[in-house]
Amino acid sequence: MNTLIYKRTHTGDPDINGIFGIHDCMGRLRDLDFDSVVGIGGISKEPVSYKINGKINWVGCGARKMNIYGITVVSFRYFCLLESTGPELSSIAPLLAKRMYYENTRYILHKYSPQERNELEKIIEVIKKKFQNKFVYSRNDHASKNGCKEKGCGTR
Repeated sequence: MNTLIYKRTHTGDPDINGIFGIHDCMGRLRDLDFDSVVGIGGISKEPVSYKINGKINWVGCGARKMNIYGITVVSFRYFCLLESTGPELSSIAPLLAKRMYYENTRYILHKYSPQERNELEKIIEVIKKKFQNKFVYSRNDHASKNGCKEKGCGTR
């Protein structure tokens, strides 16, 4: 399964219901082939103004794409929106933080090292455990209300 990690500059997309693309942000990234997404705050002036800089802002697992009036939007079986309350990426995933922030990478989808892939698993596990009460479940799925049960939520 494919996990997309990307840098965000602002809040509001995805929305509180877990719809990624609701304001047509990150259009070409939404069209990529992924099963899960980890959104992290960038470190430039705009993400700093939203207080999302350097933090894990949201996690979505079980991506389902829809085309609405020619725009691809993505919903998730499991979704957790943290925005400015998320943990620092560097505290959970220092290798991914280094790659994203100091190597100026905008997003990663496929070319993860084995260590980075382990860090993705750790991000999902930490978010599941620490922020379980913030997960939103789709009404279209018969998901357990006890947290995301999919191993790694698609980070393999």
